[in-house]
Amino acid sequence: MSSRGGGGGGPFDIQRIRRVSALRRFLVLRTASALAGAVLTVAQVLVVARAITGGPVSRALLATAAAVLAGRCTLAWSDRWSAETAAARWKRQLRLDATQAVREAGVRGDMSAGSLTTLLTHGVDSVDGYVTGPLAALPDAMVSPLVILAALFVLDWPSALVVLVTLPFVPALLALVGLYTQARARHRLQAMLRLGTQFSEAVSGLVTLRLLGRQEHTAVQVRTSAEEHGRITMRVLRLAFLSSFVLETLTSLSVALIAVPVGFRLLDGAMSLESGLAVLLLTPEAYRALRVLGTQFHAAQDTHAVLDQLEGLSRDAARPAPAPARTRPPGPAPDPADGTLTLHDLAVGYDSPVLTGVSMELLPGRRYVLTGPSGAGKSTLLRTVAGVLPPLAGHIRSGAVNLGDVDPDSWTRRLAMVPQRPHLFHGTVADNLRVARPDAARDRMWHALEQAGAADFVRRLPDGLDAPVGDRAARLSAGERQRLALARALLREPSFLLLDEPTARLDGESEERVLGALQRLAGSVTLLVVTHRPAVAEAADALIEVGGGRAVLAGDTSRTGAR
Repeated sequence: MSSRGGGGGGPFDIQRIRRVSALRRFLVLRTASALAGAVLTVAQVLVVARAITGGPVSRALLATAAAVLAGRCTLAWSDRWSAETAAARWKRQLRLDATQAVREAGVRGDMSAGSLTTLLTHGVDSVDGYVTGPLAALPDAMVSPLVILAALFVLDWPSALVVLVTLPFVPALLALVGLYTQARARHRLQAMLRLGTQFSEAVSGLVTLRLLGRQEHTAVQVRTSAEEHGRITMRVLRLAFLSSFVLETLTSLSVALIAVPVGFRLLDGAMSLESGLAVLLLTPEAYRALRVLGTQFHAAQDTHAVLDQLEGLSRDAARPAPAPARTRPPGPAPDPADGTLTLHDLAVGYDSPVLTGVSMELLPGRRYVLTGPSGAGKSTLLRTVAGVLPPLAGHIRSGAVNLGDVDPDSWTRRLAMVPQRPHLFHGTVADNLRVARPDAARDRMWHALEQAGAADFVRRLPDGLDAPVGDRAARLSAGERQRLALARALLREPSFLLLDEPTARLDGESEERVLGALQRLAGSVTLLVVTHRPAVAEAADALIEVGGGRAVLAGDTSRTGAR
């Protein structure tokens, strides 16, 4: 066994096992079970030898046989249960640690989202085979041969000497196989991750590939990766079959070295039939646990290749972040209700600017509507003002304060945003509202529902606020989902409310209810709304026309327009 902590120099890394409490408890329990199982195996062989050679079967012998059988069945159930429990706990911990590492450090540059998904699903699932296979077989392989060897010394020491000499060859062979298969296991994992990446990208970009006429080329790439993964897997399996064949041949020859002399001594009368039969039955058991470990050996290599990848994520998260250039902690954001929101020479976008030179002033308590063709950058500008996206150039000021110099969370707490497709969680109406304010009282929730025009339909639900909305709010109409999301945003009591297509996909009646809710907010909340609907634009104090890479403020409600 390797004692190194990382990189997995061998199939059973002691340092890794020590770090996982579920595995430590499992190995302690499995070692005790292996000791009890070895003793029961010796007892079973002696009972069988006595029953075959001892004449009539007594009640005591039958009782002993029944007790041995019951004990072995109990141990088999206990071993399976403890292995599956330990594997489930370890898998859960691995996924939690990896998720936390990605949240803290992001996805490594050499790993795509598809690779990460494959690693956390199929990769981590290999832990099942590792714990229930080689790790479960390890205590048995260390304990059972010693117990059986001790029993053989008592029964027939020449046979025990043969077992003692030949047994060390089995772990030596396993070590040689392990050194040879380690690189192949990592190669197989990389092929699997590459296949996951290509398949994920092909599915997510299927429409784009279809429009560009590249779907056949991508299908060939995925098929090629799948065939490569299959070839690598078959090479590993061939090696597993070959090593199993060598192990079986070695143990068969060792048993033969014992069986032939025992047979001659039985013919000469130098050994009793009961002892000879017990030795012949026990000798294969001395090698059985090591043979089982050999057949499970390759699962350990596959799992350690996965663990190396997961530890790489953890090392990235543990690496200290570069010291921020800021010499003092950021201050709190001012309340948008207390001053003008100024956009100065703003450039917004993701990797490259979608809009540039955006300069305007948004007065508190006014209603502004962003209009323009699809893809012009309206939603991108909305997300930048909300603080979800950092500006690529320029700055945003609230009053006299540059929002780049304030705590982003304090700015987020001042506003609320409802995206075009708001997500409602599985739970009750109250659960979804409390996402915005966990300590909200029920009367405050009803007030937010009234403001959003959603109180009527919530009252009609069988349990009101306690009514379940179903998975992804499948029990609600599109208009009801939109109004409930608006009520959730209003529960925050924001000074600045940003809405992305709040009436899209709504019928006329639902649109009127949402518009009525926005009218009731006039003067108390600054509104910035993205829309294509004329009815929403007509209710605005000013329009911001977006197109051609520019955003221009129209109307007379702002002191300055776009420059």
